[in-house]
Amino acid sequence: MDKVKRKNRREHRKLRIILPPLLLILAVIVVILGWNTRKEASQIEVKEKILTAGTIEQRDSREVYSIQVLPASGEGWYAEQRKEGILTERDGFEISASLARKFLSEAAVIGYEDIFSEDPAEYADRLEDFGLADAASVVTITYTDGSSVTLRIGSRSIETETAYYYMTVDGRQPLYAISVSAAEDWKLPRNSLYAVEQPRLQTARMDHLLFESQNQCMEWVLDAEITDDNASDAWVLVSPVHYPADGTEMTSFLKSIGNIRLGSFEARASDENMDAFGLRHPQVRITLHMAEGLAAVTGTDGAVTTEPLEEETIVLVVGGKKNDHVWYVQYGENVYLVSDLTLGTVIGKDPMDTIARYPVQVAAEYLSKLTIEDCVTGVTTVYQIQRQSSGENESEEITHCYENGQEIPFESFQARYLQMVLCTVSGEIPDGYRAGALKKIYTFEAVGGRIHTIRLYSYDSMHDALQMDDYPILFYLIQGGLEM
Repeated sequence: MDKVKRKNRREHRKLRIILPPLLLILAVIVVILGWNTRKEASQIEVKEKILTAGTIEQRDSREVYSIQVLPASGEGWYAEQRKEGILTERDGFEISASLARKFLSEAAVIGYEDIFSEDPAEYADRLEDFGLADAASVVTITYTDGSSVTLRIGSRSIETETAYYYMTVDGRQPLYAISVSAAEDWKLPRNSLYAVEQPRLQTARMDHLLFESQNQCMEWVLDAEITDDNASDAWVLVSPVHYPADGTEMTSFLKSIGNIRLGSFEARASDENMDAFGLRHPQVRITLHMAEGLAAVTGTDGAVTTEPLEEETIVLVVGGKKNDHVWYVQYGENVYLVSDLTLGTVIGKDPMDTIARYPVQVAAEYLSKLTIEDCVTGVTTVYQIQRQSSGENESEEITHCYENGQEIPFESFQARYLQMVLCTVSGEIPDGYRAGALKKIYTFEAVGGRIHTIRLYSYDSMHDALQMDDYPILFYLIQGGLEM
């Protein structure tokens, strides 16, 4: 078979040298053409803004006669500057001073941050895109010379890195950019204008709590002066049962009460709107009494002084819920919104959760005398605690403990007494129980003279019925739980 000779190819050396640079140049040209095309398309989609800023109206704030705001959501409002710096709404209430200053300043000098377009033909068919087909707020400002300016505020701009709101002004051509702060001020509904004066809930001065609802009455009374040592342990639940309250539970409960904060103003309380807010038949009426006391006041020079406070009663009437998160609450003559996060824990409190499960109500550091009477054997044991100051500045304290007149180490007594303090009841006495034989009486005398008693009665083979002071017998205790 004859071999087929393969033709030798001629190498084009010049082509190999010229081709790579030529391809690189072509690639650059393609990239430039593509970038210019995209740039052109981009300019068509979003027309370049005219970078300007300025004022639409510039006056003295005293020249502002009235302001009317009609927000798309929430109730609108109209206010007049009848006195310098004061804006008075139609029904006579004065807008909070801080908001009044802000509104008057923004009404006197109406500024814009930028101009998106000076030709209405360029944006007239896109009003919905700018939130101007149904403006978020329409603001009409009237001046003392009779002239007026109407602003129509739309939605937030998405065409710029800096946040603005779109705005048009009646009688003017441009599509303006207005600052976020000014736009949102002009969107505030009427209920945001009222100054909210918070009730002064000073839990350290509270000595009487009353919660009245359609189903029950819950009442707590502080059986001590607010200035007494260990006063938090002197609360007593009066209703629905009469029984000493637990100091730790009451401290937590009072803290929750003190955390209640009124939210935004909703309306004036009137006979016409009681049903609308659920106040005709409220969920609960809260009455809080605070004793007279002293308050620390810091002066302008930084010096701290005290001023007397008179006794005070605060009433909060809780109506219905506006939604899952807020309640209607009447305080004084107004109705406010209050968050369920703070109010819910207070009005949902089970009064039985506050009663004392720890029978011993006197802590070791406040105990001056303990008497234990065994009614079965007739033996009585008396422990007396004496404290005396020592040291150069009498800053140290020495404690002596006597058992039936004989001194014993206070540390030993304290360890045994702590077991009594930590002892809790074992369960609740069933209805219909009648006290059995009296077995023991514990009498606790506290520093300051207060006296508490615990009586143990026969209950069953393993438990004793327990009575604190003269309160009803509610609980039973395992036998030996209070042994010293």
